[in-house]
Amino acid sequence: MESSTTIESGFRPTGAAVRRHALAWLAASCCAGLLLQAFQLFPDLSAPFAPFTYGRWYPVHTDTALYGWCALPLAGVLIRWYWPSHDAAGSSGEARLCLAGWSLALGAGAASWLGGGSGSKPFMEWSGWTVPLLPLVMLGIWVGLATWTERSVGRLAWHALASRWTLLAVLLPVPFFFFHAAGPSVYPSVNPDSGGATGTSLFGSSLGLIAVYGAAPILLGLARAPARGSARKLRLVWGAWGTMALAFTLAGHGDVSHHRLSQQILLGLLLAWAPLAWILFRSYVWPADSMRWLAAAFGWWCLLLLSGWLGFLPGLSERIKFTQILVAHAHLAMAACVSSAGWVLLLALDSDHAPGGLSFWTWQSAVAVHIAATAFAGWREIVAPGAAFIGDSWIRIAWFVRLGAGAAMTVAAFTWLLEAFRLRSTATPRSTGSPTPS
Repeated sequence: MESSTTIESGFRPTGAAVRRHALAWLAASCCAGLLLQAFQLFPDLSAPFAPFTYGRWYPVHTDTALYGWCALPLAGVLIRWYWPSHDAAGSSGEARLCLAGWSLALGAGAASWLGGGSGSKPFMEWSGWTVPLLPLVMLGIWVGLATWTERSVGRLAWHALASRWTLLAVLLPVPFFFFHAAGPSVYPSVNPDSGGATGTSLFGSSLGLIAVYGAAPILLGLARAPARGSARKLRLVWGAWGTMALAFTLAGHGDVSHHRLSQQILLGLLLAWAPLAWILFRSYVWPADSMRWLAAAFGWWCLLLLSGWLGFLPGLSERIKFTQILVAHAHLAMAACVSSAGWVLLLALDSDHAPGGLSFWTWQSAVAVHIAATAFAGWREIVAPGAAFIGDSWIRIAWFVRLGAGAAMTVAAFTWLLEAFRLRSTATPRSTGSPTPS
């Protein structure tokens, strides 16, 4: 079996490529978000940009963040697990081709959205000729992973091969589900009383994300923490996940009201994933430079769980559903929690050249200010309905603060991106420890 040192040194250029693609989309999403905020503050600014106005830039902002910045680190984790280190040079070229295909598909989608081709479903704006693009890239990546697995026959133990083929079987339907979900006749379950998502759908999607991120340490091949990573603790965590998955299966599906106690209890079960996530991720040895990002992700995750459940409850849900508090919650999820987790994954893929403390605190503090200003504007919408449409001074102040925070986030994103490209030709492999069996 190859050593972990050999695998890491051979994979590092691919890990750096994942970082460059992900950060490029983060920078693009930040620029689009900054422009959207400027349109809100200065509506006349839309005139010189016509026809590329607010409605066309919005899906560019949200979907490049989701399918670019948030998704690519996870794709990198998947590539890392299937990586055939005995053919590092050839595999690196194939992996970079997959990454380029993903970015080209997303770029084509962004061009379509700017041209007015939105499907009008949040985070699923793919429509017309763009719908099959990302599923085709997903299938191409699947074929590549299957090919790598076939090449590894005789080099990996039978149980390692079996686990890889099992995961491939689970992943195969994903492109087809994606293609189906983009159709105009398919829409998620909607709570008939609030117009928002049902507790069951929120619970199920959250469990899916927990499974994906929870499996990341295993797919990255991280070592167990000697004092914390006991098999008993991990069985407890995954046993809880299995129990909740069963509860999701047995729960009421379809258009279910948030006034039902069963829905409130079901979504409230996710609060248990504050301590469970701590146990899970502290059970593995992460690169030292990623620990501050891991701590930030955990803190944002706890706030996300609590605010998400409270915002679902009757009384609160009706008040905040169509205000900017919901926008603040979305940024709490993606700009705060998932972005911090994304850096954890990127540094696990390539631990060289971690962001410095200044850019870390710039991002975290700017995100916190952005979320607070957005939530404040939402609160003003609740206490003074229609305030956003009559030039309320408090809302405009909040928007100016949010614009400044967005600018700081954009500067941080471009700083990381330029650093990733500057170090492209100077990065050198380094060993991180003595070889251990794969």
